[in-house]
Amino acid sequence: MPMVTQKLRDPDVNPCLSESDASTRCMDENNYDKERCSAYFLKYRSCRKFWKKSLRDMSLKCEMLYSEKETGKETTRKSAWDQLRFRRQS
Repeated sequence: MPMVTQKLRDPDVNPCLSESDASTRCMDENNYDKERCSAYFLKYRSCRKFWKKSLRDMSLKCEMLYSEKETGKETTRKSAWDQLRFRRQS
């Protein structure tokens, strides 16, 4: 399997993998009739919108953490990501 395909099959890279697989399976089963699979397409589209918004929000939060000052010096990008990850886990 090519490396690009492996990356797209990774749930960490593509969080909407199950929705993508379901829409492809529907197309295969229904002889590529798009009208029959429109519900699957909508689920996939809404999943992608959700994750794009989540990533954008996380990026903004990280930038805010990055710009904050800690003890007289700015935080590094790595520590900002670590702070954000810690906040999400708690």
